[in-house]
Amino acid sequence: MIEVTDNIQFDPVSLTYIVGALQLYALSQCERDAVGEAFETFIGPSLKGPQGQFFTPRNVVKMVVDMVDPGPDDKIIDPACGSGGFLVEALRHVWLKVEEQGEAYEWPEAAIETEKQKVAIDKFRGIDKDAFLSKVAKAYMAILGDGRGGVFCENSLEQPKNWNRKTRDGVQLGAFDVVLTNPPFGKKLAIEAEEVLGTYNLGHAWKADEEGTFEKGNVLDKQAPQILFIERCLDLLRDGGKLGIVLLESIFGMPKYRYVVDFITRRANILAIVTLPEDLFQPNTHAKTCVVIVQKTSNPAPHPIFMCDVKWCGHDSRGNPTWTLDKDGQRVPLDEIPQVAALYKQGPKGSKQGTKGNKQGSKVSA
Repeated sequence: MIEVTDNIQFDPVSLTYIVGALQLYALSQCERDAVGEAFETFIGPSLKGPQGQFFTPRNVVKMVVDMVDPGPDDKIIDPACGSGGFLVEALRHVWLKVEEQGEAYEWPEAAIETEKQKVAIDKFRGIDKDAFLSKVAKAYMAILGDGRGGVFCENSLEQPKNWNRKTRDGVQLGAFDVVLTNPPFGKKLAIEAEEVLGTYNLGHAWKADEEGTFEKGNVLDKQAPQILFIERCLDLLRDGGKLGIVLLESIFGMPKYRYVVDFITRRANILAIVTLPEDLFQPNTHAKTCVVIVQKTSNPAPHPIFMCDVKWCGHDSRGNPTWTLDKDGQRVPLDEIPQVAALYKQGPKGSKQGTKGNKQGSKVSA
């Protein structure tokens, strides 16, 4: 019998070679999600496609984290964490706030580092059902500093009572201030188990009456995991908590998904919807996605919704970088995604102004 552990065994010669090859690189300072991209490169499309494992580009991850803006006191989870992209970016974001707080109160450097480690251990949780991916996420968190003990190999869509005891101890419904995630999507990933579907409101059929009120029907034969993840994410949040999630844009545009939007708006206020370019997940899939920011509340009320249409994401349909020229004639990435969070933070008055794009006529419109 092979014992499954988080330890990877190398002989001294192999370990020496690996350390020598990697010592020139600082993965934690990389502008791109180096670990996620390495996994995509080496694992190949045979695993990625069927499992819906199309990793979220770093620019989108950073945008979502900046929009939700978690702080040191927030408990954060990604229930479909993959290689840990959202957890790592959120940890960087929160650690920066810890450093600013420490400097403001004139904490010694050792106290700041201790607080950063405490935040990583106490406040960050991740779940992924893929054993290899969950280990990658743990390793990534360990590279940064800590937090690896909060990553669990589990099926987030199962009921918590069916989780491993360690997972149940670390993750409870209604306990989180922030959920950041890009759940898997794909026609081949539909959930068909009645014992799972029956435990979700969105695992049932919904039909609108003459007045437009949706009524719950029988358990569906199957449901896309992305839809179920919406409900699971809201269940994980406390009242007032925020969710930043990457979803298929069709959920907010096709009539057959009206019941999903109704479900969300009865349990939360939608704060923002950012439509993303079709090239975003290229060359892996043509899926047209959007980022949705919501705040869970027991009393939803009419409110302004930030809406933004992004045209350029930094690469084309083949995955090649796209470029433009800045005002000084220097070549810079043709990527509008980094502009979105700043627009969002300006609020309704500022967002109406929009942001002009490059000379090719692209525009981030809000």
